[in-house]
Amino acid sequence: GIINHYRLMLYFLFHRFENSERYEGEKYAHMRVYFARALRRLLERFQPAPWTGRSLLDVGGAAGEFCSYFAEQAGCRCVNVDMDIRKIARAAFQPSFIASGAALPFRDSTFDCVMSRGVIEHVPIELHERFVNECYRVMKPGGIGYLTSSPWFAPWAGHQLAPFHIFPISIPCARKNFFFNT
Repeated sequence: GIINHYRLMLYFLFHRFENSERYEGEKYAHMRVYFARALRRLLERFQPAPWTGRSLLDVGGAAGEFCSYFAEQAGCRCVNVDMDIRKIARAAFQPSFIASGAALPFRDSTFDCVMSRGVIEHVPIELHERFVNECYRVMKPGGIGYLTSSPWFAPWAGHQLAPFHIFPISIPCARKNFFFNT
C-alpha cells in the first residue's frame, strides 16, 4: 500500500547499498523496476491492459531500463533514445538510439505511448516547446504522452535555475492526452 511505497522511496533516496553508490548495481535495478511497475499501473488507468504489441518510446531513457521492463513484462515494442552517448553505449536494451527529444528521428504517429521522465529540466528552455511538440508528433492519435520533472522546490534539482527546477513554466502546447507530472 501507500505506506510501503513511501518506505521504499525513503530507502531508495537515503540508503547506501552495500558499500556502493545508491544508483548502482542490483539495488539500482530493483529501484528502476519498482518505478517502471508503478508507471505501468498509472498508464493502465488511462489505457487499460493489455499493452501487448503496443509501441512505446522512452525519450531520455538512459540505458533503457524502463523499455526493458515494458518489453518483458507488458509485451510492448519499445524504443529507447538518449542524447548521452555513454548511456546508449552501455544500454542493455535494444533498440537504443542517440537522439534529441527536440528532433526525434521517427515518422509522425509512430508510437502508442511516448514518455519522458525527468528529462525536460535538462533541456534548454528555448527548446521546451519543440521537445513537447516532437513527443506529440511521434505519438499516435489517441496515444498517451507522459512527461515528468522533479518538483519545483526539490533540493536536488537545480539544473538550469539552481537550486530549483525550471518548472512550473508555460509550454505553449495545447495537446490532448499529455500528462505533466511534477
